[in-house]
Amino acid sequence: MNISKFLSFTASEFHCDQTLLTSETPIRELPNWNSLNALVFISEIKREFGVILSSKDLTKVVTLQDLYDLIQHRN
Repeated sequence: MNISKFLSFTASEFHCDQTLLTSETPIRELPNWNSLNALVFISEIKREFGVILSSKDLTKVVTLQDLYDLIQHRN
């Protein structure tokens, strides 16, 4: 996986235009970001990339790059 694929995946999950997302986009500023969608996002990350994250993991990341790096590290 590369960052472009991850941004595309994230845009799809949050039903937004991928051109609005960059690696520096703060995760909590994603359209439709809320606690329920965060849990769904964690589930979809597991399904798509085979990486198990917790809600606590999400509290530690700030940007999409941070989340991408965490997924890469655990993959």
